[in-house]
Amino acid sequence: RLAEYRKTLKGRGVKVSMILHHADAPGGYAAKADDASVTWSSFYFRGPDGELFEFTEPPRGLDPAKDIAHAPRTSADLKLR
Repeated sequence: RLAEYRKTLKGRGVKVSMILHHADAPGGYAAKADDASVTWSSFYFRGPDGELFEFTEPPRGLDPAKDIAHAPRTSADLKLR
């Protein structure tokens, strides 16, 4: 649905960014949404007062066993906040 929202906004004259696929990869992005390292896809646009908005969606459900690449620094960091 992300592409649909982008198309709607663009059709109404809103300047929108391209869709970015945020990934746990060198550089932080992947070329395609179906890349296994992608955690979120999003696009950005400005509101009428210049504020920055982001539309985002996960390509799949998040799995802590696969999607968290870094160990907690301390035992206190193990707790979800």
